[in-house]
Amino acid sequence: MVLVKTKADFFMNQQLNTTRKSTAARGRMGLVGGILLVIGTCIGAGIFFKSERVLQNMGGNTTLALLVWLMAGITVILMGLALVEITAKAAFDDLALLSWTQKFTNNTFYKACKRFLIWIYLPTTFFFMPLYLVQSLQDGLRGFGVANHFNTPHDWAIWMVIVLLINLWFFFTSGLSVKWTSVQNVVLLLLKVIPLIAVVILALWLGASAEQMERQPVVPVKDFTAILPFFGWFSAMGAIFFAFDGFYVSAAAKTQLKKPKKLPQVMLLGLGIVVLIYSLIALSVSLTTPNGAFSGLGDWLKHKKLGWFFGVLNLLIALGVAGIINGFVMWTGKLTQSLIKSGELWVPDKCKLCLNKPKPVVGLIHAGILMVLTTVALSSLGGLLYLPKVNASYDGKGFKSMGCLLEFADLIATWTSVGIFWFLGLVLLGGLLQIKKPKRWYFRTTGWLAVVVIGLTTLVVMVQPFVDLGIAVFNRSYERIVANTILIAILVIIVLVMFFPTEPIKLRLWRKRIQAMEACGEDCDACVEY
Repeated sequence: MVLVKTKADFFMNQQLNTTRKSTAARGRMGLVGGILLVIGTCIGAGIFFKSERVLQNMGGNTTLALLVWLMAGITVILMGLALVEITAKAAFDDLALLSWTQKFTNNTFYKACKRFLIWIYLPTTFFFMPLYLVQSLQDGLRGFGVANHFNTPHDWAIWMVIVLLINLWFFFTSGLSVKWTSVQNVVLLLLKVIPLIAVVILALWLGASAEQMERQPVVPVKDFTAILPFFGWFSAMGAIFFAFDGFYVSAAAKTQLKKPKKLPQVMLLGLGIVVLIYSLIALSVSLTTPNGAFSGLGDWLKHKKLGWFFGVLNLLIALGVAGIINGFVMWTGKLTQSLIKSGELWVPDKCKLCLNKPKPVVGLIHAGILMVLTTVALSSLGGLLYLPKVNASYDGKGFKSMGCLLEFADLIATWTSVGIFWFLGLVLLGGLLQIKKPKRWYFRTTGWLAVVVIGLTTLVVMVQPFVDLGIAVFNRSYERIVANTILIAILVIIVLVMFFPTEPIKLRLWRKRIQAMEACGEDCDACVEY
């Protein structure tokens, strides 16, 4: 076969290829667009929910709190740069992290990652993320001087129903319509930026004011973080990772850039801006509020008779959290549908007829069922059994079920984020061992530094509830004993879900099916279908 007949044909084909490339490039992003993509994928409302916990883990030391924010941010930047090399070696598709795990780790860790994403990460995210939205909504109502509770001992159950309704709204809109996803994403992204800027301005205003609030001394906490500063440092980093969760998606932005070689600069500048914004907010809030919490600004604004403004800020933060849920639902449907198509997840045969439809209906139904079951189970645990000392401002007088639930959800959020970062660390470790001649000179340095920090953080976060349980038993603190026992039980369940060997069970079921077919004949319709 002759591909190019004449010289004229050759030049005409060259011109067509050049035109196609320039047309495709016009639809891609430049340097600024890529930076905005990186910022949009990881910046969110997590900073408002984690600043107080980080300061507590640092014993109230503002300088250490700022340093740990910077260290966590630098770790994320190092990881982002290292992932540039990883994404160049592995395909990026709807499976994202799963594809990387399959490429750079063994089959055991690939299956563990798949189980973690489907059975733990996705369902629990739809548990704690809407609760963060509810928490911001409650803070907003308090800013307006309106009751932010139902004044019952079972407020947790009422808010649980509201959480389910929030999830169902996004499942039926963003999950089934790309147009709805885009519209809601643009609106919510714009609204999300407002409180990030406003909080820095307010905190600086408060810092320059002659009427600064008196700082409250931090009460020493008798837990794991009080034993050595080392423990508190990495425990705080585990909480901070939640604020950066999602950044790894931007590491695959190479296909969206006009100049793919600019991806390292895009990652460095984009993540650097996010770290700067987070550090400014953390520093501003920690220095100017009594307890280092975002809610402290509300007390100052209320004193200035501007409590309504704090209410507006919190409503905008709630909408920012809604934006995270909006994008997460779209990814959840695609991920689950992809796994069902590849046979990684089981669904009834009747449901498989809908897999070729453009909308991920089957994937959303699968994820929706898990979402409902997980939300009900974890809400019941947090609202009824988790009994630490909590902020009473989310319940009526004499009640604390909602405060307990929010505290419990916050810990679950930290654990799931640390789990994601642990798998990212495994991917980087596998890449460091497998890629003999990396194209980027900084890959090995950034990769090894990120792996070490992630490994230490994961170790501290996993060991913490066991040590806290021992301290609680020694101090005879019944509430802390129950709380840490629940956390340990959940941790054990997570590990079992990820690594429990299911192959022997599948093999046994298959053998029983074969025996049944042999007993009643190969033409038996009840036995042929597997």
